[in-house]
Amino acid sequence: MPPAVVLGGINVVRSAGLGGIPVIVATSDPSEPALASRYCSMGVMMPPLAEADAATTALERVAERCGTQLPLLFGNDDALRFVYARRERLGKHFLMLLNDPGVASALIDKDAFARFALERGLPAPRTFAWQELAQVAAPVLIKPKVKFDWDSSPVLAHLLGGAGKAIVRPTGAAAIADEVIARFREQLLFQEYIPGGDEALWCFDGVADENGVLIASYVGRKIRSYPPRTGDASYIELVHDTAAAEAGRRVSERAGLKGIFNIDLKRDPRDGRFRVLEINARYNFWLHLGAANGLNLTRVMVDYLVARKHPSSSRYSTTYRWLDPGLDFAAYRCMSRSRELGFARWAASILFARKIYSVFSWSDPGPFAQVLRERIVNRWSRGTARLRRMLRKSS
Repeated sequence: MPPAVVLGGINVVRSAGLGGIPVIVATSDPSEPALASRYCSMGVMMPPLAEADAATTALERVAERCGTQLPLLFGNDDALRFVYARRERLGKHFLMLLNDPGVASALIDKDAFARFALERGLPAPRTFAWQELAQVAAPVLIKPKVKFDWDSSPVLAHLLGGAGKAIVRPTGAAAIADEVIARFREQLLFQEYIPGGDEALWCFDGVADENGVLIASYVGRKIRSYPPRTGDASYIELVHDTAAAEAGRRVSERAGLKGIFNIDLKRDPRDGRFRVLEINARYNFWLHLGAANGLNLTRVMVDYLVARKHPSSSRYSTTYRWLDPGLDFAAYRCMSRSRELGFARWAASILFARKIYSVFSWSDPGPFAQVLRERIVNRWSRGTARLRRMLRKSS
């Protein structure tokens, strides 16, 4: 098994490590927690992905040093865009199974995805142009068309308040009247809002071969997210649900997906049908949960890349849940204020479940220690800077 180069975080690294895959973590962030993981056999500092030529050269040197083609695992939208933009150069040094260019571009840009979904007959929510919004009397979901450089995005900071993936307005007219939405409207997608809470949000994760034939898959469900209904997952689980699995298979076939992917679905309470919210053609945090429950799609993908090997079984358990404690506490506080969730029910949902965590792990403590150390250093730096300012003012 050759080592896999990971452009991603700790959950992707742990899914690979749990599958017995040696991991090389390539990052431009020296404080990346994945570098401290016991599954990280080597860390490589490289230029930021925005410096695409330099970053590509750095990755090529890693493969040349190993003397063979290496599996390349990409774990966020910036890495996905980078890989697709450099697919020919990277393909000479790395093992990847990528979507056809037309499919790839549609999955990266949500505006293009709306047209793609219509062409392929995918059951996606209806989208609206800005000039149509005044006539929309139903709730409207507003989300960014792309999520590149997301942590520093003004859309995240000013529209979403630093958290979440979308917002909802009661009508199209209310969206138009919002000055912040109007300011960023060219960067936003306006979509029919499918009613329902976090319990209506599902995922279908899978691996498909170069002909789009599904090799292995599982179904997941969100328990909570922050902000509720429109935010990032804070508590998730795997489930066995025939209808969701069939909906995911149909979408993957119609979309012509290849390689590893994650399909976000929402069950519409009005008719029980599953709607496609988005498709991510990259490695993601659900893979850690799948690995803990016996179906490691990262290993399935790497086995196929290296030896065209299919898994002997696609069975998985639902024993473990995945939890981000800080994010889930924020979700509880938000739901508590709206009287959707009380403390006893929130605490019971966590205490009586077997869990793995977003960062913490008894068997892999390094990443959590790294995060804790960074927070202490940052607080100390802010405290000493504040003290220096106070002393200067008093002198």
